[in-house]
Amino acid sequence: MLEQRELVQLRDFFVGRPRRILAMKELHERVNYLLQAFYDAEVQESGEDRGRLACPSGPEDGEIGLIMHCQSKDGEVGPFWDMTNASIQALTAKGLSEEYTFCYDWHWRAESSSLDRGLCPAKSWKQSVKRLHDAVSTDILAMLPLPFVVVTGTCARANYEKGPFTGVVRRLAVNLIPGTNLVFDLIFSDHAMRRMTVYIDHPAAGFFGRPAAANISLRIDSALNFFLWLLGKPHDPVSLQRRYSRHRHGIPALVALLEEIRFYAKLKQEKKTLLQREDY
Repeated sequence: MLEQRELVQLRDFFVGRPRRILAMKELHERVNYLLQAFYDAEVQESGEDRGRLACPSGPEDGEIGLIMHCQSKDGEVGPFWDMTNASIQALTAKGLSEEYTFCYDWHWRAESSSLDRGLCPAKSWKQSVKRLHDAVSTDILAMLPLPFVVVTGTCARANYEKGPFTGVVRRLAVNLIPGTNLVFDLIFSDHAMRRMTVYIDHPAAGFFGRPAAANISLRIDSALNFFLWLLGKPHDPVSLQRRYSRHRHGIPALVALLEEIRFYAKLKQEKKTLLQREDY
């Protein structure tokens, strides 16, 4: 339960965002300095390619912060907001935009694939390398205002919850439907509420865990609807629910098309001739 003082701070937080202490230019310079030092140290410690380390996207004084494992691709990676990424496509369709969202991957080094990889790949890294990633991600979070933060997936949440947070953290759980909750952390300082964080599933989770896809999409849609509504941003209220409904038991709907192609290829083989229009 929130104390009376905290309820007043929560009301004030919704009415007017906390004022940023540093100007946008200074925020950008500080983050850039922090990241350049991190990139140099990480490459030296890991011995891996610099081109596989991602860059953040969006303004450092963004209204929303987004923390999500994202860079699963081959070759050199660039900014976080990569429109070839299925999760970014889903969030864009929702209405989220890098124009007002500062976003980054808690673990900055890209992986070649997210399919069937199970635990976060960072668990197999040297501890010294993982500490570098954890430290820079925590420092950025502490440095930037980011009044609303969206944390997606189990790994990002586990690391985010370690803090450190200055002030008091109050956790609220909102029941959407029986068995499906939305969890918020409210961070208070002595004189004001600083940040509201919501924890949601990774957008890709609904594509590979069909039995739970309905609950996953409800959580994601509800959380983002709330933040985007508070900020007056246009958005699609049911975009994730609609997107997941187009997928069969964890397999993209494209598979249905491939099965149909195989069917007609087999039919063509059986007939030993070209198919006519009426055969399709």
